[in-house]
Amino acid sequence: GLKTGMYYLRSRPAADAIKFTVDASMLE
Repeated sequence: GLKTGMYYLRSRPAADAIKFTVDASMLE
């Protein structure tokens, strides 16, 4: 969910945050 995503973004380096964003875009 959104809370999990925000926690992920806070607890990972920028590179992984970008990967998370790309993965989310692929789901659309």
